[in-house]
Amino acid sequence: MQKLLVIASTNTNKVREFQTLFSKDKDLKILGLCDLVDHPEIVDETSDTYAGNAFLKADYWFQRLQVPILSDDSGLEVESLNGWPGVISARIAATDKDCREALITRLIQNGHFGLSGANGAKARFVCVLCLRASGLTRYFEGILPGTIRNI
Repeated sequence: MQKLLVIASTNTNKVREFQTLFSKDKDLKILGLCDLVDHPEIVDETSDTYAGNAFLKADYWFQRLQVPILSDDSGLEVESLNGWPGVISARIAATDKDCREALITRLIQNGHFGLSGANGAKARFVCVLCLRASGLTRYFEGILPGTIRNI
């Protein structure tokens, strides 16, 4: 019998990525929230940490579905902006385009781009996963360092 893992997301591309990652494990079936719930509620990300927000989502859906849940929270941290936007990355604007514009504006204001010819800004992408199951809560963190450049 297959074990079930639910990805706490309505993003079908994210669910598909996890299905691909675990495709060799034939004993594991991965579903997204939309596979189980008609109109999944959006869990408010009220924590000031990635782990806290990932836990809020994982615990919310575990309490409702009583199956193992994997959730995530992630963000971009720009070193010279004291880690901004960080944990609020997904909420600095309504659209991805507006998020990019807000980030670029902040970088220009801090002398990273524009007429100054600055090289760019050190940044890192942080992602925390939370696995929540009966009697179990585990966290996994990945960090990808890099530089935002003016191209």
